[in-house]
Amino acid sequence: MISFEKWQTRVADEIQVESNNLRYSCAFYCPTESIDNRTIWSESYIKTRSHVLTSAVYDRDSVSINIANEDYSINNLSDFNLPEGRVLVDATSLQVPELLHILRMLDAKSRNFDVMYVQPTAYTEKKTNAIGVYSFDLSDDGPGAEYLPPYVNYSFDSTLFVCLGYEGHRFGALINSESFSTNYTKGLIGVPPFAVGMEYKSLSANYEHILSTVSSPDSSFSVCGANDPLKAYSFIEQAHRSASYDRRPFSVAPLGTKPVALATLVYAVNNKGVSLVYDFVRKKKGRSSGKDIVHMWSMKVTPTPE
Repeated sequence: MISFEKWQTRVADEIQVESNNLRYSCAFYCPTESIDNRTIWSESYIKTRSHVLTSAVYDRDSVSINIANEDYSINNLSDFNLPEGRVLVDATSLQVPELLHILRMLDAKSRNFDVMYVQPTAYTEKKTNAIGVYSFDLSDDGPGAEYLPPYVNYSFDSTLFVCLGYEGHRFGALINSESFSTNYTKGLIGVPPFAVGMEYKSLSANYEHILSTVSSPDSSFSVCGANDPLKAYSFIEQAHRSASYDRRPFSVAPLGTKPVALATLVYAVNNKGVSLVYDFVRKKKGRSSGKDIVHMWSMKVTPTPE
């Protein structure tokens, strides 16, 4: 079982990246080909803090993950030879599937670890002629929303818990999919946001889809800090408890900010029977600009109670 033990934040520009302080035996990251300023910075940082940099890339077609240039089935992650010592996980570069399976592996190996996330100064917006309407140019569409193995549930009447971000088209594609019911939708909107004014832009990007969803009397949305995985975890827990009381399966769709996505993945690892829904979008180069706050969460792993 994974729990949040400590949360620290620092301004990226105040951290000396060049200073070597090898406190980690291993750091997991995803090679990003310099997608944006913050991933360039995060890779430079982990190089000065870790003895070994370990790449991780998920393959949707084969349902496997390539770790350090070797392919592993998601059911055989324990085969990876993890070095002794504390581990760092770079959530800035890792996408949801890679992050999920690294968490699963660390949980299975009962290894404490840190998760690092660097938030940007701003996200790249799409040009639009509509006044007061905001759209963001962060990713290209993937194959669409589907269950993320092994967290699969084919029940159509699940409670669907959606973590919203700044790309309304992702939520729109999910609720328009014939594979998922939105009759019992719960969700989170990032308020307060990572930067002043972003809550309005997030609402603008998702407004029409939120409106169509809450037309169902069993659907509702709550607000939660966009960079607060601890609070997000508690919201997910409450929604899951309510779904269990109503004897409905429970699915979570991490479409929002990485800190909130982290909460959903930790919750899924900790709770059997939870399903994960993901759309496998492809990050665009130049999707954000600048580097701002560096979040570091220290995670404690304990044996799961029987």
